[in-house]
Amino acid sequence: MAKKSIPSAPAPGTKVVALHPIDQRKPVGELRTIVFFVIRSTLDQQLLRDSLDKLIRNHLPVLGARLHQAPKEGGLDEFHYPEPFPDDATLFGWSEKFIESTLDATKLIPDTSASNGSVVWGLSMEGIEAAWAPSDWSFQRKDDKPDTPLLLVHFTGYHDATVLTLNIPHCVSDQKGLASMVQAWLAVAQGLEPPPFITLEPGALDGPDLPQNELREKGKYRLNIFDRLSDLPDVIRNREETGRLMFLPVSLVTRLRDRCNDELTSKHGSDHPVLTNGDVISSTLAKLAYLNRNKKTKTFVLGETVNARGRHPALPEGKHYLHNCPAYACARFKFNKNTPLSEIALKHRISVNETAQTASIERNFAVTKKVFDGGFAFPMGEAGDLSFHVTNWSSAWHGIDFSHVRKDTSATNATDEGNGAPDGVSNAALPMLVLGSSTQRDSSIHRLSAPILCKADGGYWVAFTTSTKNMLLVDELLKKDPFLDTL
Repeated sequence: MAKKSIPSAPAPGTKVVALHPIDQRKPVGELRTIVFFVIRSTLDQQLLRDSLDKLIRNHLPVLGARLHQAPKEGGLDEFHYPEPFPDDATLFGWSEKFIESTLDATKLIPDTSASNGSVVWGLSMEGIEAAWAPSDWSFQRKDDKPDTPLLLVHFTGYHDATVLTLNIPHCVSDQKGLASMVQAWLAVAQGLEPPPFITLEPGALDGPDLPQNELREKGKYRLNIFDRLSDLPDVIRNREETGRLMFLPVSLVTRLRDRCNDELTSKHGSDHPVLTNGDVISSTLAKLAYLNRNKKTKTFVLGETVNARGRHPALPEGKHYLHNCPAYACARFKFNKNTPLSEIALKHRISVNETAQTASIERNFAVTKKVFDGGFAFPMGEAGDLSFHVTNWSSAWHGIDFSHVRKDTSATNATDEGNGAPDGVSNAALPMLVLGSSTQRDSSIHRLSAPILCKADGGYWVAFTTSTKNMLLVDELLKKDPFLDTL
């Protein structure tokens, strides 16, 4: 974040809104989230820009705010914005670039059409950012200048496609909140009234006042003051990391899921929780991340971020909420390189089911509040545990439809069922790929987590990073077993 100065009293007419502790705990308060919406059509950049201005002025003014230091040490930072905004106020950053090419000709997105059901690799997220994000952007809050808007937007136009890049502090919004904002933005572009966003009272997501033994319950997301050291030897020996986009075809994931469910039924009977594609993907990523492990058994923690929307009384189903509300599932079990994928996926499913309960979410919120109060780091796992954490963004993007902001959409309405419309597409929802990152840029260690970015083009897109040494083993495995049947 920008260098802090001594807080001054807000100017008259300034609205002041404090962040919640869940928005500001480490490392969330330090991050900026970058999201790339890749749309296979040419969009109207002026309509998008004008509509975003209307959205912020009339519906979501907090997006046009500036973040100010907490008025007291250890307190909550604050959004400050004038009511109303002056006509000349800079509410967001906007930049544009037009490329005389088709998107496919750039080779930025791998061709998945000929995958034959096997894994396909793409560029690193650094390569994607170099193409679709301005180099002078702030990518973490500490690099923000005093006048840096919260929301930065970059529009990249191709002959046949558009990439809309959004950059926002993680303390302002998580991925689902960002998706809700985009839906509201597109509603304004259509001339519609966007759905209202929930405004929570201070303390609404702080959780109950729990005794220390519940806050520190071992084997769960808990209050803890130490950092795990078990991954340190591998980091020291194999410092170099390699990151790539990974495309996992739905057919591959479904086959693994069905196999795992059959194995569990054979071993445990039919009463076991039914595995989802998400369980299998998270477990597959965890196994791939530790291919270089020997057969020695260690305690392993597979974490998963669980969205509290629709699962907590303050966040009813179907209501938009802009800010952060994560709970954290924590599956802790004995692990070695031969641990069956099905058993890992089962433990993952059980932990997610347990964490999605209201009482567990409340406990998570209480832990997060204490983590913020104490300035602790993300407390997942115990001393000596191996770990891997997955955040699944894919469900956040459901319902986003850019079809109404295409260029020359009037031509579509003049044709029969959209035949002959620009770009050869009707006003049905446009195909969309969503990529992105929300990482600690100053850290050289990114191998311990992975986001499942979206489901598109017949598969799941993941930003996968591991040690360069381990990536060679992953490549070797995929040459021998392209469908991961032996994993």
